[in-house]
Amino acid sequence: MPSAQTLLPNTKISWLRRIFAGNGLLWALYFVLVLVSLYTVSSALSSELYKSVSVGGLNPILKHAAMLLIGVFAAVMMSVLSGRAYRYALPRVSTLIMLVLFVAQFVLGQSTNGAERWINLGFITIQPAEFLRVYVVIWGAFVAGKDREEDPRKEFNYWMYWGRIFILSIMVLLSNLSTFLIIFAFLYLYSWVLKAPKRFMYRVTAIGAIAMVLGGAYLYLAPESMLPGRAVTWHNRLHGAVKEREDRFAITDENRQEQMGRMAIANSKLVGRGPGNSKMRDSLSQAYSDYLYAIIIEEYGLIGLL
Repeated sequence: MPSAQTLLPNTKISWLRRIFAGNGLLWALYFVLVLVSLYTVSSALSSELYKSVSVGGLNPILKHAAMLLIGVFAAVMMSVLSGRAYRYALPRVSTLIMLVLFVAQFVLGQSTNGAERWINLGFITIQPAEFLRVYVVIWGAFVAGKDREEDPRKEFNYWMYWGRIFILSIMVLLSNLSTFLIIFAFLYLYSWVLKAPKRFMYRVTAIGAIAMVLGGAYLYLAPESMLPGRAVTWHNRLHGAVKEREDRFAITDENRQEQMGRMAIANSKLVGRGPGNSKMRDSLSQAYSDYLYAIIIEEYGLIGLL
């Protein structure tokens, strides 16, 4: 009969396997990314840390760590859900959550760099666009799970999938064109991975190419008076990218953040300045949000870029 000492290690291993169900390598990769997030984001939070200390607010690094801990807890809870819950309940519940989030963004949206992208709940800010990326994966898996080789509705199901994502993405488009394009680039590649019907993918490719050409031409050629809301910003950025201007390196009140971000990227010299050695993070007022990526590239170089 085995002793208590012999059973104890096996009991611990069994307990860990129940908590972190599934592929152990995926869990290891997940925790590596959590640690990388904690370390890299902490480097860009110096200005926010100073503000919080000055006014006696919550330490932003601890706040970020708390958010990561909530994410780990959510991942554990999701890993123990049954396959039936993923197949039937999660897609529908996620749709309801996304609708609530985008309505809340429209009503309670907090402006950052001239665009309402965040929902401020006091103790936490939420960006619905980030949840939309998860939504794309959830519904893609749901549609792919219904696939049958001889299913005549297979192509129709993918049209409905794309239409659903497009409708929800309108709120993202109104505030952030780059995020909108990233989401649809991911959706396009993800649909190939899911083995969507080739005829559907060819049609989507043609529609997307035509939309990008016509949309880009309109943004470039149309006068600002004919452009709504954020489209004026996209128009100016497109002209700035295409035209060679003598003052393209001049720093003004309007382009200060953009130019500082470029300087941060240039400072990396591909190899990076090293963790915590950013020179530009204190000059970027949005270093912890919109320009966080520039600070990561400055410190970690090509590795941070990838």
